[in-house]
Amino acid sequence: MSRSFVRSFIFVHLQMVREAGGRVTTLDGRDYSVFDKSMLASNGRVHEEMMRHIEPRVAELQEEHAGLDLQSKWFIPQGYDVKKL
Repeated sequence: MSRSFVRSFIFVHLQMVREAGGRVTTLDGRDYSVFDKSMLASNGRVHEEMMRHIEPRVAELQEEHAGLDLQSKWFIPQGYDVKKL
């Protein structure tokens, strides 16, 4: 499978979740794009509770793995506007 196929597959499912009223963010709560390194998807109603539940473990992982960077993106092809995805 190509990276392009995987990103397209994820994008389609993200749109389905969002259109159904769900919410998709990164593990640290930022709006998700297909180039992010982490994802949390929910039905929207429980998203904040899920974020509170995983927050301590995400912090532990970042401490245990000093190089764990959830803020930066994977490779972004030239010309892509991440905000439109």
